[in-house]
Amino acid sequence: MHIALTPAQMRAVDKYMIEQKKIPGILLMENAAYGVFDRIREETEPCSVQVFCGTGNNGGDGLAVARILLANGYDVSVVMAGKEEELSGDAQTNYAFFATQDEGVLWLRDATELASLDEVEVYVDALFGTGLSRNVNGLHADLIDYLNERDALVVSVDIPSGVNAQTGAVMGTAVRADVTVTFQYPKIGHFMFPGREYAGELCVVQIGVDDGCDVPLQANVCAYESDDEDMCLGMRALDTNKGSYGRLLMIAGSAGMAGAAVLCARSASRAGAGLVVAASTEPVVNVLQNNVPEAVCHTFAGGLNGELSGLAAAEVAGLIEGKTALAIGPGLGRERAAMELVAEVVCNHDMIKVVDADALFALSEDSGILDDKSGDVILTPHPKEFAALSGMSVAQVKENPLKCAVRFAMEHDVIVVLKGTTTVVADPFGNASLVCAGSPGMAKGGSGDVLTGVIASFAAQGKDAYEAALMGVYVAGMAGEYAAEELGEYSMTPMDTVNHIGTAIEAMTVDYVEADTVHRKEEIREPEQDVREIEEPEETEEPEDEQEMEDLFAGEPKRIYEKPQEEDIPAFLEKYMDEPTTKHEKITEEQIELAREEEEIEEERELLADETEETELAEVQDEEIEVTQEMQREILEELKNTGDRPPSRRKIG
Repeated sequence: MHIALTPAQMRAVDKYMIEQKKIPGILLMENAAYGVFDRIREETEPCSVQVFCGTGNNGGDGLAVARILLANGYDVSVVMAGKEEELSGDAQTNYAFFATQDEGVLWLRDATELASLDEVEVYVDALFGTGLSRNVNGLHADLIDYLNERDALVVSVDIPSGVNAQTGAVMGTAVRADVTVTFQYPKIGHFMFPGREYAGELCVVQIGVDDGCDVPLQANVCAYESDDEDMCLGMRALDTNKGSYGRLLMIAGSAGMAGAAVLCARSASRAGAGLVVAASTEPVVNVLQNNVPEAVCHTFAGGLNGELSGLAAAEVAGLIEGKTALAIGPGLGRERAAMELVAEVVCNHDMIKVVDADALFALSEDSGILDDKSGDVILTPHPKEFAALSGMSVAQVKENPLKCAVRFAMEHDVIVVLKGTTTVVADPFGNASLVCAGSPGMAKGGSGDVLTGVIASFAAQGKDAYEAALMGVYVAGMAGEYAAEELGEYSMTPMDTVNHIGTAIEAMTVDYVEADTVHRKEEIREPEQDVREIEEPEETEEPEDEQEMEDLFAGEPKRIYEKPQEEDIPAFLEKYMDEPTTKHEKITEEQIELAREEEEIEEERELLADETEETELAEVQDEEIEVTQEMQREILEELKNTGDRPPSRRKIG
């Protein structure tokens, strides 16, 4: 997420850094120049460079860039546009270096002199900065055209020359940069079309310290780009059910427009709504039940050829009961019954309502509906629908979509999602977000229905109206990018965007507890000690009062060795302790005598056991002696009977 400033706000920040932080303007310019130099150095080794400079501060930045490049081995030439006497302030200070050089600076007087310039590898655009408020013409326009014709790297300083920093509009003509290096904060014109396209890759460089400056804090415009780290969703809890994630009522579709209802319902379910209830005419409901089986369907009564009847408005009150958000409009039709239904929904029932497509047409036909609205209303028009709502022309809307959306939101107390390559999300308090996510492959019928379903889904899940709108635009845009990456911008369809909503949400889902722990936890490890070197700590007396505790912790930290907590010892084991416990402070005479008797009995038992063992051993030995004597007699008897023959081998055992 970027805080996007207007040119006036950026001038206030510069003034704060110079006057309050005492950072000289020439130092800010030098820091800016080094930022540009660093970016060029990332792209190329020392090579040939031409720096095109105006006579204002942007030209001063360019002159400083040229000097730094020259000092670092680049072959640099400077092309100045304007008159030397028009140089002033810090720009004149930086020009003084080149004024002492015999060559390297060319003051252009006529466009014909451009033909004499050599082709180089890098062009630096420092003609106009963020203060440009008039169309570019004459020599400056010729210089811009010359830069756009070069087949080389083009780097713009702060903003491409010719782009309005507040609106992103092209003031007659503008440089098409490959890289734009801007300073401290990006400007709104960097994100609005066509300025966003002309800026190429945007690089933001810090050039000073603005701590304490309230200008950025009061800025009311933020910008979100693809894969923005600040766009996060939390992981879901385990102990939940469908009721935990809201109940969405979707009123969409008519004869021949059932697809709009299908896209809206499926995208709402994909985005996480706990329950989607789709209400429409019978032909649409039949299609919904075949294509969105997870949706609960309601068929409006009456109507010929699948169109709504006047009875539909009367049925809404019963359907809305228990719902947490509502979406209306995709493929609804423009019959009188549809307009009555829109009026009933918008003017009654206090909940968040997402109003799109044909429902926006109903509002443009009767502006009084918005004046009598109930609950938070999110409008999701494209420029043509917004022109019809506001009474402006499409050209006027496209000239400054941010201003148009913010003004309408404030006047009518609604959330406006003005769709475009950069989508504007504006609230009633003058705040706006610029969402730069999406793909040209989404420029197909049905993409708006997908967006409506995603926004309504987040609203049903409990997000406030502005957050639901912002999150819905971002998720739908990222889903479109993923679909284009897999299938190509030509071949992808709105349903492919629906099928990649899960991928987009998964990429931005964060376990907030775990993430916070990772960022904040510092693992503390005790230093390893050789066990052999550890000595038994001396016992320390516990502090008796608070003063002793304070003294103990005063000065250098000390390791405190706590005495192990003494366990309760049975009374009959007290004799084995050096000291009696507090629980058994005194051993009575009777207990001592009893212990002595137990010891004597134990000694007698041991003595008796020893005598018994000796007796048994003696009996065994006598038996062995008798057996041995008997065997000897048998052997002698056998020897007498055998005479000279050797005795037979005797087996024992």
